[in-house]
Amino acid sequence: MLRFVPILLAVIYGYAFWRFSVWRTVKDLNARSSELMDPALRGVTDKLAKALDLPKVRVFLYENPVVNGLAGPDGRIYITRLPAKASLRRSHGSGNGFGHRP
Repeated sequence: MLRFVPILLAVIYGYAFWRFSVWRTVKDLNARSSELMDPALRGVTDKLAKALDLPKVRVFLYENPVVNGLAGPDGRIYITRLPAKASLRRSHGSGNGFGHRP
């Protein structure tokens, strides 16, 4: 029985670290996002909710220039809105559109 203690401790540590990571991620997502209230998108999300037997699918705008979308650990959908400077760099930048020159 004593030889399983290190494995059990590793599993408990992994679970605790995972829970802390989820808590920190949800906290950051809540702080840097707002719910998207687009009527055109609402029709699509209503169809998705009906197909999944859910009351509502919530979509949020996430203020982060690094990612372009993600699903949170609590099931919410996040779409990125680029800051004005980042979108100008992308649309007026030189090169092949991938952020570097050919």
